Amino acid sequence: MTKRFLSIVLAFLLTFCLTYGVFAASKETPELKTEIIPGLFENWDQTGIIYTKYDLMSVTNVAKEIDCPASIPTDSKVFKSFEVVGSTMLTSLMDWLTITAVQINRNGNTYYVLDKFYQDDAHYVTEESGSGYYTKSSYIKLDKPGEYVIYADFMGLNLGSVGYVKIVPDETQKVTAVPTSSKILVNGKPVTFEAYNINGNNYFKLRDLAQALSGNDKQFDIAWDNNYQAITLFPGKAYTAVGGELKAGDGNAKTAVLSTARVFVNEIKGNSLDVKAYNINGNNYFKLRDIAQIIDFGVTWDAATQTVSIDTSTSYVPDK
Repeated sequence: MTKRFLSIVLAFLLTFCLTYGVFAASKETPELKTEIIPGLFENWDQTGIIYTKYDLMSVTNVAKEIDCPASIPTDSKVFKSFEVVGSTMLTSLMDWLTITAVQINRNGNTYYVLDKFYQDDAHYVTEESGSGYYTKSSYIKLDKPGEYVIYADFMGLNLGSVGYVKIVPDETQKVTAVPTSSKILVNGKPVTFEAYNINGNNYFKLRDLAQALSGNDKQFDIAWDNNYQAITLFPGKAYTAVGGELKAGDGNAKTAVLSTARVFVNEIKGNSLDVKAYNINGNNYFKLRDIAQIIDFGVTWDAATQTVSIDTSTSYVPDK
């Protein structure tokens, strides 16, 4: 009897452990680590070149080490390539180290520079002579999905490209976009948009807005540069349709991811506009009031009738 009881208990425990193990494994997420980008310094003595390896900077939220794309310059013999999740912090491990993170877009064997990021000002020291340097623990925070080439300079010695980082979105950068239930009027006439409500704000497909306003005082055209991942708006210019504008949606909620597209007015030059957009099924959606401010048309909200009104005869007034 005792042996039978023990056998039953052992069988139960074994089944529980196996079940728990399978259940636990299904919930596992990739472990994010902090990794190091090293540098290799060349020193000459009487017998030849001596290479010394140093730790240049740390990289946070690393999911895995990856192969560097063939089109990326790899100047260092100890070049490192990482995939990181959500965002990353590049932190200097040396005084006098200057770091530059260059965001790029690759098209075949060619890459295009989108933006450049530098260390924080708080860790920059200016000497009495007027020269200055970044101290250990200076950092660059990167929080936009995309590809970055990391360059380094130590005490005026150009180390070239020392690393590559690919940032993939994490769950916090994905949101649920719910089809907006609001009625939308353009100059008093109802217009059907595939619009979504994201965190309490209405987001519109940019080309839908351009089509709806075409022929009015506040019309604008759109150009997309795939190489530079840039949207250029041309206020006052008639919109050039590409097809699919003002097509009704399917009424289902969608997953929206922060868009990496940059927005310019009239030309791709200088800093891009500070506007947040989401990408839904390959299309960029912008907050209506952000576009209204750029193009300068009126937007009002009637809570009683749940109606959004776009008025091209008036100028934009910030929401109170």
